Amino acid sequence: MSRHFQLTAYALGALALAFAFVVLAESTAVRVLDPWVRPMGAGTDTTSALYATIKNAGSKGDTLLSASSPLARAVELHTATKSKDGMIRMRPVKGGIRIPAHGEVQLKPGGYHFMLIGLKQAIAAGDRVPFTLKFAKAGEVGVMAKSEQRAAGADEAMSGMPGMEGRPGSGDAAHGGSKH
Repeated sequence: MSRHFQLTAYALGALALAFAFVVLAESTAVRVLDPWVRPMGAGTDTTSALYATIKNAGSKGDTLLSASSPLARAVELHTATKSKDGMIRMRPVKGGIRIPAHGEVQLKPGGYHFMLIGLKQAIAAGDRVPFTLKFAKAGEVGVMAKSEQRAAGADEAMSGMPGMEGRPGSGDAAHGGSKH
């Protein structure tokens, strides 16, 4: 084998390895920070929600497409909007949430969130709830969310939904566009 051929082969190998590191770096650029869910009892009409901050340190945008959890019959991506009459309405999000390059998106009460529908077991304060988030580029990312009750103002975004009766602010919100 000629020396020129060996150097070319090494250069191509190094280039392929560098490309693999770039692809790996881009696929691991998405981080899920401070994931948490609300404590809630179990039942087919019972819901909870997943909140977190999604950071994308990569040089290319990504899209959060969906989530799943073994503790819920279904997990749906929703957003909250306030109507002219002051009612908060939850709507499914079609097509996912774009996470910009070097940016972040917050899943929070009153905004984007994942609804856990039809809880298979109760979620007590302090429990850890497993989720798999699916991104267009980063693929599946495993997340362990802590169950905790946060500030009372946050409850208002979910009040009035099935399974949320008796919570602070209940009766202030409507959950439309979803059958559960």
